[in-house]
Amino acid sequence: MKRRLQNLLPLPISAYLGGFFSVSLLLFIIIGGWMLLQMNKVTNAAEASRSHSARTEVRAAIDKVLTSSQEMLAELSQWSETRQQLRDNTYYEYWRNTRVLQTSRIPHYVTDVDIYDQQGAILLTRSGSSMPDKLPDLLHFIDIQQGTTYLYRFMPIVRPGDGQRNIGYLGLRMNFDQALQELNHFIYTDSNSLGIVSPEGARFPPDEIQHQLSYLPRQSGETRKLESVMRSTLYSFAALAVVLIIISYYLTSSLLHTPLRRLAQYIEELRRNRGDISKTELSGGTLCVKEFDMLRSSIIDYQHELEEMHNHLDQKNREMWRLAHHDALTGVANRRAYDEDWERLQELVRGQRIQVSVMLIDCDHFKAINDTYGHDVGDQVIRVIADSLRQNLREGDHLYRLGGDEFAVHLINTDTEQCRTLAQRYQERLSHFDFKALGIKEPVRFSIGIATAEGSQPKQVAQLHKRADIAMYQAKRPGNNKIAVYNDGMAGNAESLLSNRFITTVYRAIEQGDNIELHYQPVLAADDAQSGFYETLVRLRDERGTITPHNIFPVVESEGLAVEFDYAVFRRITKAFEQGEIPQGTCISLNVDGSTLMHHNFIQQVSRLAPFIQSGCRCIVLEITENALISEIEEGSRKLRHLREAGFAIALDDFGSGYSSLRYLANMPVDIIKLDIGMVRDLEGDPSQRIITEYIAHMVRGAGYQLVAEGIENDSLLYRVLALGFTHVQGFLFDHSLPAIDPQNRLTVAEYPRNSGKSLNRALGS
Repeated sequence: MKRRLQNLLPLPISAYLGGFFSVSLLLFIIIGGWMLLQMNKVTNAAEASRSHSARTEVRAAIDKVLTSSQEMLAELSQWSETRQQLRDNTYYEYWRNTRVLQTSRIPHYVTDVDIYDQQGAILLTRSGSSMPDKLPDLLHFIDIQQGTTYLYRFMPIVRPGDGQRNIGYLGLRMNFDQALQELNHFIYTDSNSLGIVSPEGARFPPDEIQHQLSYLPRQSGETRKLESVMRSTLYSFAALAVVLIIISYYLTSSLLHTPLRRLAQYIEELRRNRGDISKTELSGGTLCVKEFDMLRSSIIDYQHELEEMHNHLDQKNREMWRLAHHDALTGVANRRAYDEDWERLQELVRGQRIQVSVMLIDCDHFKAINDTYGHDVGDQVIRVIADSLRQNLREGDHLYRLGGDEFAVHLINTDTEQCRTLAQRYQERLSHFDFKALGIKEPVRFSIGIATAEGSQPKQVAQLHKRADIAMYQAKRPGNNKIAVYNDGMAGNAESLLSNRFITTVYRAIEQGDNIELHYQPVLAADDAQSGFYETLVRLRDERGTITPHNIFPVVESEGLAVEFDYAVFRRITKAFEQGEIPQGTCISLNVDGSTLMHHNFIQQVSRLAPFIQSGCRCIVLEITENALISEIEEGSRKLRHLREAGFAIALDDFGSGYSSLRYLANMPVDIIKLDIGMVRDLEGDPSQRIITEYIAHMVRGAGYQLVAEGIENDSLLYRVLALGFTHVQGFLFDHSLPAIDPQNRLTVAEYPRNSGKSLNRALGS
């Protein structure tokens, strides 16, 4: 067969491939059409059946919910206790909260119940009530509130024996979504797909609910049948593919592989003969494929044109080098050119007493500009920077764009003062450009870092770029004049400067406060005799995300910003009170650094929060560390007594981590003791350590202080501290921290959900 093909006249390869793929395509179309026909038949029948069944099932489910709500109202309206409230509502709250909402006959998806008098006014107005103050015109309606569907029903209350006389009205509010799921078992409908399509705040009669409800039919046996058909069809296609592969392999080997191998041998002979075509022949006779024979002719023509192509090659190489070493956006040299020139410059000045400087120029907050105004505006800013710098370059200076908004200049024979003068010239030139013409409303500022060394000190020269980078970040810091020359004093801060993101964010929090986020960790009361509260935790946010305390407070400590940072947090908490972020009736605590407590302006700053205590709706706890208070006990105690008189509660934090002196404790103006987390964990450790912790706990409780156990992470430790009489507990067993306060949470151990998912009563009972 191969010899016959070799003796045939050359034909175009498209003829072979066209015939092969035409047959293959025809087979695939036939099989695909048959498969599509079968799939459509099964799918259409199954879809029609599922849709009809689901529609009928949803209608029945809605009717069941409406009937159930009507029956519950009828039953409640016939209670003698219900009619009693219209005569005497003294125990109305008890009747509503205990006798109605907590009875086993009323399901939990009933969220509110209220009684109205004959005139339609609510019997007792309550704060936070979800029921209308007056009887609405529409006695039965659906209401969409915060993404949840609620059913409202109102029914007259009649006097016994006199079915025509209304003595009042009974109203009921039900979570319709929850009732629909719990009262029905869906067979033909996907219950997870049930949802209301009406917008927030929509209100309509119950009869329209089915038109406002979206749902999907549940997949059934027809789907499996369809999958079976598809599977058998795919098997058929797979078998066909195997046959086609075998045929393709044979044809490819005969028509492509063998001729290509012969052509490769021909080209190799050309190479050995240094392109001399007269000495090279194609072995094996004529090629079977016409295109391959044409290729051999093209190779011969190529040999004649090769010399001409070489003439153009050098020109193209020069152009490619220029493109590879210049920035396409600005036309200045790029990072590759910078690295190569820097290597050559170091070799040039090595061992010579020549000043070498590196200057880095960077646009402050360029990413924010780029994200706010778009990449087109960002590109225009980059071009403006490049043009302004290029126009002010001295002869022999070189400008590079290193990437993004960062530019660099190499300076030779220029001392520090000359570099500073040149940087000021750059700043002045950039400041004269009207960036508002580009649509940028905010001021655009630039930071410049400079580093200088002598060529006779090659190690320092090699460090110039890194030092200029450190100086540039130093220039970005608040309060600087945007130009910084590297000095040895910056070396000690190099590590912190590398975390410039955290430094900038902390300074922004102190100066503006708009990036401070408050999180809240619950401190739960052991029983209803005490009130729980939330400890306020601080997070910072920038364009890259949230910055956690382990990156915040090292900066605050190293920069000596504890007082300023605490005052910024005070201002943020004041704003949270004013904007209702901290709900009414919620108690919070906040940590106060020891240096802040001793600061001369502390009383005035923390008094910003006093009005929220005097309003009688919130309480505030100030948490002071034990060491901070004992180190300045007289002055600290005087200030804390003043704050207690103003209504603040005082907590002694980390008790036991330092002096642990009960003698000092007797004279401290504190209300709450927070036992050090290490001592709490000792309750599950060595017996001798456990005895000491238990003794201290008994002593503190005996002295009348509230006692908080921190670091509660498992049930066994929780039961130990409760048995010892701790009044409050705090830890990851309940919550790490919350971005917002849920006013519905009762801050008691028995009622607050735990991460372990176990019931406290059940555990204590066991």
